[in-house]
Amino acid sequence: MQKNIENFQKKEEFSKKLEKYGLKSKEFQNSLFDLLNILNNNQNSCYIFHDSDSDGLCSYMLLHTSFQSIKGGHFITKEIDSQEIAISKLDDKITHIIFLDTPSIDSKIVEELSNIYKIIILDHHKLPEKTLKYYSSTPNITYINPLIYNSQDSRPITFFSYILSKKEISHLLLAIVGTISDFYITSIFQDINNFESKQISALCNSFNLKELEEISKNVLKNPLYYQENSDKNRDLIYKFSFSTHVGILKLFFDFIFKNTTKSQEYIHLIQKFSLFELIGEINEGTYSPFYDFKKYKLKYEKILQKEYKKFKENQTAITKDRILIEHKGKTSYNRQLSEQALYDLNIQISCSIHQKFEREFFSGSIRSTSNVNLHTFLKEIFKDVEDVVKWGGHVNACGFQFPEEFKEKFIERFHSTNI
Repeated sequence: MQKNIENFQKKEEFSKKLEKYGLKSKEFQNSLFDLLNILNNNQNSCYIFHDSDSDGLCSYMLLHTSFQSIKGGHFITKEIDSQEIAISKLDDKITHIIFLDTPSIDSKIVEELSNIYKIIILDHHKLPEKTLKYYSSTPNITYINPLIYNSQDSRPITFFSYILSKKEISHLLLAIVGTISDFYITSIFQDINNFESKQISALCNSFNLKELEEISKNVLKNPLYYQENSDKNRDLIYKFSFSTHVGILKLFFDFIFKNTTKSQEYIHLIQKFSLFELIGEINEGTYSPFYDFKKYKLKYEKILQKEYKKFKENQTAITKDRILIEHKGKTSYNRQLSEQALYDLNIQISCSIHQKFEREFFSGSIRSTSNVNLHTFLKEIFKDVEDVVKWGGHVNACGFQFPEEFKEKFIERFHSTNI
C-alpha cells in the first residue's frame, strides 16, 4: 500500500511539473508518466532510434544522459535500408525500444520488432489513420503524440525529452538547439533564469533573450501561442536560428548524418563534449566530425549561392513567391536548403529536391509561411499519383518522395499550383 501512495505522490508531483510547462491534458500526462517509469526502472534495457536531424539527436542525447536504463541508440532515416542497418545493432538484452521523432518507420520493421520487444513511439507528426489504428491495436506498442490530445499541438520531441530529463545547463542548451531547429519557441525558455545568463548568451551570441523569454511566458499561458502568432514571431525565430551559435550547432548536428559511414561514431564523440567546447571545435575544424562539417557546409553554401542567383535572374509574376532548388550527388541538403531559402528570400514556399545517383526516385523537402497550407498544396500536386508517392509532415513543413518519371510534371505543377 505504501508503494501505491508513493507512486501517487510522484504522479501528482510530475503532473504539476508538466503543467508548469503548459501540458494540461491528464491523458497526455499519464502517457508521459508511464514513459518516465519505464526510463527510471534500471531493470529495463532501453534502446533508442531517433531521427537524423537536430530535434532527433538532441532528444536522444537528453534521455541518454539522464537515464541509466538507456543502453544506446542509433539514427534512422526514412529509407528502409537505413532502418534495417539500425535494427541490426540490437542485441538480446534489450527489453524496450523507443522511437523518437520518426514518423516514417517501415510497417514491416515495426511489426517484426513488436513481436520481440516493447515499443514506445514518441512523435509529433500527423500519421495516416491506418497506421494509428495498427499502433493502438497492437499490445506491445505504446504510441505517444501531442496531436492525439490537441490537433494543433506539434511541439518538437526535444521539448518532451527535456521535460523528462535532468535539469542541468547542458540539458537546457540541448533543448534550445533542438526546439529552435524545428523552428519552435516553447515554454522551456522560462528556465533560462535558472542559470547564469553568460552561459546561455555564449550559445546565443548575446541575442536579445528577453524577447524569447516573453514569448515563453505567453506560451506557458497558451501552449499554442507560438503557432497562433507565427507571423509575428517568424522573423524572431528565423533570425535566432540563422544568426547565432544555435544555428551553427543545428547545422552541425544535421550535417554529421551526411556521412552515414561515420555518423554513429560522431554521435559517440560529440557526447563527450560540452556545447561550449563544440562551438570552439567547429570554428577550428581540426577534429574529424568538425572537419567533415566544414566540407559539407562549404558545398551547401555553394548550392545556396547558385540557386539564389538563378532565382533572382528568372523571377516572374508567378514564381516570385516560391523557389524550387534541385541538386544531385550522394549527399542531400533538402531540409536545410528549403528552411534557409524561405527565410533568406522572404518568400511563401521553398522546396528542394534531390536524387542520389543510384536511386530511381527524388526525395524532397518543402517549407512555407503560415498562410500556406502545404497539405492542400501537395494534395493538388500529387492528385493522380498517390499510389507511387510518399509524403507527410506538418502544415508548413513536409517531406516527400516521387519516382523520377514524375519529375517534369512535379516542376510544372509546383510553379503553377495556386497557393
